Amino acid sequence: MEQKIIEEYLEKGTSVANHRFKSWEHCYDYFGKEDINEDLAGLHLGFFLASFGMYKGKAFLLQRDYKFLIPVVQLILKHKHLRGIIVTPTNKTDFIENLFLLVEGLKSYFRQQYPDMKAVKKNEKDATDTLITKIILGTLGITPAYDRYFKDGVKRKGQDIPQSFSKSSFAELIQYTLDQKENITSIQKEIKQKYGVEYPIMKIVDMYFWQTGYNAPKNKKS
Repeated sequence: MEQKIIEEYLEKGTSVANHRFKSWEHCYDYFGKEDINEDLAGLHLGFFLASFGMYKGKAFLLQRDYKFLIPVVQLILKHKHLRGIIVTPTNKTDFIENLFLLVEGLKSYFRQQYPDMKAVKKNEKDATDTLITKIILGTLGITPAYDRYFKDGVKRKGQDIPQSFSKSSFAELIQYTLDQKENITSIQKEIKQKYGVEYPIMKIVDMYFWQTGYNAPKNKKS
């Protein structure tokens, strides 16, 4: 994992005041508090998702107010214990099982409570992995966001890590973080010292592969 790529990502968020990348910090920090107001948490989550592209174009969230996300907040809070777990080879399997209980809970909410998703998203009956993982990244910080640039970055520099989001592919991503533990820990410490923010492991992973994908010749913007 190349630290200069992560620095390139971080420079975007610090190059101007109140950059949209700060929305992740605000949301993640709020969900780390002990006493959380669900209404305010919904606002934080909604603004984070908007800042990271989940309200643009024909996105179904665009047709909903922030209170639509209150049940999502409640699901996240039921699984908040996952946020503090340090994943090791010993507990990796249990962690993944519990993470995907949350994933299915989120998908079930979108699927069952709002069947008109189908009209908005054509024949797609589930919320996308991009949306689900962005929700988890912004609140618990335990998955990267499986969006276009992240997947492209994984394809280019992720060794044999699959681009899909599943239990087996996530197990391989966790193994990657375990193999890179010393490097990632060093990067975390430098970010903390330079920016005063404690970035979780999966946020580091997210930034690295996202920036790698963004820098790809076919994706790079002038």
